[in-house]
Amino acid sequence: MLIVVDLVLVWAAFAAGARQPAVVPPVFDAGAASETRAPASPSTATPTPEPSAAPDAGASTESGPSPAMAAPSLVLAALDDRIAYRAPAGECPAVPAAVEVTTDGGATWSAVPVGDAFGVIRIEPSAEEIVDVLAGDAACQPGRYRSWVQGIEWQFLTGVQPWRLSAGAVVAPDGRTFTPCSAPVQVEAATDASVAVACTDARVAVTEDGGGTWQVSEPISGLAAVADDGESTLVLIEGQGGCAGVQVAGLDDAGVVGTPGGCLAAATINGGGPALAISENGTTVWVVGDGIVGRSGDRGATW
Repeated sequence: MLIVVDLVLVWAAFAAGARQPAVVPPVFDAGAASETRAPASPSTATPTPEPSAAPDAGASTESGPSPAMAAPSLVLAALDDRIAYRAPAGECPAVPAAVEVTTDGGATWSAVPVGDAFGVIRIEPSAEEIVDVLAGDAACQPGRYRSWVQGIEWQFLTGVQPWRLSAGAVVAPDGRTFTPCSAPVQVEAATDASVAVACTDARVAVTEDGGGTWQVSEPISGLAAVADDGESTLVLIEGQGGCAGVQVAGLDDAGVVGTPGGCLAAATINGGGPALAISENGTTVWVVGDGIVGRSGDRGATW
C-alpha cells in the first residue's frame, strides 16, 4: 500500500514539473544596442565635433612677407616722348651728379655731368634745351643747377631749396619736416604743393596742399617707384600678377591703387632702377632701368 502511494506522489510531481515552461536564457544581438544603459557623466561626455568648412580656394592660408620698397637707384625725368634725363640716385657727397640725356627716345644716352654737384634729388626739364638739376653743392647744401643748352654748361642758382629727404624725414622748401609714412625713400614734387612720397613699408603718401594734409595708401606689393605730375600720381609695380617685369598703376585721391596696365617685360629689373617718370608735357610715361627703356602714350596701358 505504501509503495502505491509513493508511486502516485512521484508521478504527480513529475507531471507538475512538465507543465512549467522552460526558462530560456536571453540571447543578445552583438549589433543591437543594449536596452539598459548607464547615464553618461556630464564631466566625461565628449561632444561630436562639427565638420569644418573647407577653405576658400581663393583665400591664402599663409601670411606672406609684408610688402617693402628699396631706395631707388635712379633719378629720371622726361620732357616729352623723345627727351629724357637720368642720373644715379644717392647721397651727397658719395654720389656725383652724373647726369645723362637722351634725345631719341632712350635709344642712346649722352653724359652731361653737373660740375661740382652731388646727390641728385630731382631733374626738371622745361624746354627743348632747358633743364634744372636739384642736387647738393660741394658743401652738400641743396640747390638748383640750370642749363640753357641741354646740359653742355651749368649755372648754380643759390637760395633754392627743393622738397628733399634728410635724416629719415621729408623736408619742404621752407624747412618744415614731415614723416607721412615710415622711413621715406623717394620724394616726387610736381610743385611746392603737390608731392608724392614713397616709403620702405611700401606705402605712398600724397599731399596737394604743401604738407598740410597727407593721404596715405595701404602697403603696395611690388612697389618700385612713384611719379607725380600735379594732376595724378602713378606707381611702378614689379613682379606682380604674373608679370616678369614692371607695370604702372594709378593712385586715386583715397590712396587706392587702380588696375595695373600692360607688362613691360625685362630679364633684369633691378640694379639700375627701375625708375618712373611722367613727361613734362603730360603725354608720355617713361620707365628706365637696367635693361629697361619703356615709353607709353596711355599711362602704361600699352608700351
